[in-house]
Formats: sequence, C-alpha cells, structure tokens
Amino acid sequence: MHHANDRTTRQGRLPDFIVMGSMKCGTTSLHHYLSCHPDVYVSRPKELNFFLGGGRQEDNDPPWGNWWRGEAWYRSHFVTDRRVCGEVSPGYVRASSAALTMARMWDLRPDARLVLVVREPMERLRSHYLMVRRDAHETMPTFEEFVSDNRFADEVACSDYGSQIGRILERFPHESLLVVESAELDRNRSATLGRLFRFLGVEPGFRSPCFSRRLFERKHRRFPTGFGRRVLRSPLMRLSERLLPFTLHEAVRNMLLTPFSVPEPTPVLPAGVEAALRARFRDEVDRARRLSRLPLPSLGD
Repeated sequence: MHHANDRTTRQGRLPDFIVMGSMKCGTTSLHHYLSCHPDVYVSRPKELNFFLGGGRQEDNDPPWGNWWRGEAWYRSHFVTDRRVCGEVSPGYVRASSAALTMARMWDLRPDARLVLVVREPMERLRSHYLMVRRDAHETMPTFEEFVSDNRFADEVACSDYGSQIGRILERFPHESLLVVESAELDRNRSATLGRLFRFLGVEPGFRSPCFSRRLFERKHRRFPTGFGRRVLRSPLMRLSERLLPFTLHEAVRNMLLTPFSVPEPTPVLPAGVEAALRARFRDEVDRARRLSRLPLPSLGD
C-alpha cells in the first residue's frame, strides 16, 4: 500500500483526516459541519468503515467492514480537489478490532490527522443502548443485561476513552490526534470548530449558517416501533442518507418515522451496577486526561 497522498483526483486520493470515534458522541453532526467548509471534503456515505473487517467478503468480521474492498475502492470516495478530505467512521474505536484497525491505518496513512470525539461516558452508553435497541431485529435485553452481556462488550467499551487514546498513541504521534468534547461542540460550537479547522490546516475562522443546529437532537428523537425499524432499514432511507443533504435527510427520516414511533425511553440501572460502571469510566477518564494533556471537564469528576 502507498504512503504518499497524491493529489490526483480522477482515481481519488487517500484521506488527510479520519474522525474515528466515538459512537453516539455527535459524529453525524460533526460530519455535517465539516461538509460545510469550502476547503474540506468528507465522504458520503458518512461511515466508510474501510479499516474494519476481514480480507475477503465471505469471512468479513464485522459484517459492515470494507477492508476486503481494497485501497482503490477507498480512494474512490475521495475524488476531490479540495484542500483536505476525510471520513467519519466511529466504529474504528471498537475495542475488539482497534489494534488491527490502528495497524492498518498506520500502514496506509501514517501522516493522517485523527479526531476523537468524547462525551460523558454514562450518557454516551445510554444513547448507545437505545441505538442498538432501536436497530434490533429481535427483542433486546434490558439495559442492565446489556451492560453485563459479553456480546455487547464493544458497545460498553466505546466509553473507555483512555484505552482508545492509548491505542492510538501506540502508533501515531501525539500531535496527530485531536480530542473534541461533544459538550463543547454543543456549547461553544464556533470556537470548537475553529480549533478543529486549524488542526486540519484550513481556514479556522470560517462560519456557516449550517453550524446553527445539531442533527438528530434528543428533543426531536423518537423511538421506532417494529414497523418503524423496517422503515429505517428500507432502501428509500438508505438512498436518502446517501444522496440528500444532511438536514433534508433528517426531515425525511422524521416524517416517515413519526407515525411508527413512540417517545424515546430513558434506560436506568440498579444503583450498584451504575456505581461499578462509573468507577470504571472514572479510571478511563483520568487516563484520557493524562494521555491527551487536556482537562476534558465535560467528562465529569
């Protein structure tokens, strides 16, 4: 595989940056904001998941990974002459595959800029559980069963930010990584995006009306019924996500889903189970602060 990022646009190029996590931390909104900058190109669909999976389609693990498709396929998603290009695949932080993901990423793009978005760990975990339950083809376990079931260990570990940063820094230098707090992206969006744009090497002062809102905000979120889940998985929704502007896709999604949805539930845990998880995440947050050299106040005490 090549290490140079040539500027030939006809066959595509390799990404200059990769937003690699974490799930349920606002990466969809960040993808939207990045797409608004005139010097930045981000791939559509959002999650290419190129560095995940096996070497052949039939033994692909996880099933959504695209490593088997090869470098030419990856380059074909970055046919652009904009100053920088990149992708947003939050699945790259999954603990069970992260070591291999980092090795592949380092081999192909050792000079890539990496971005990790983080969110208060328990809040992120609850959101992740609801996403898995929302997309489930079968009956999901309770939240308590979810956090203790090894089948969902990767989903829980997506809140282990210290371990994620540690695996990144085993391969990449510290200056290659930018950690962005999801809460800061909400509260101080212009300043946070300015810091990100500066990190990517484009005009940090750029502002756009598209920065005014966050996509798929909780207050607008509905929980699909069984038929609603089929609507979300329909070819029409996949086509909408691939072809429509982000805000229009969100409107179409909400319009189609509304008749087949209910208010989103609030998952809770027994006090002892939650306390044990919070202790685990507290250690991870402490490590994330040490490794990132950032205070990360939104992640809690």
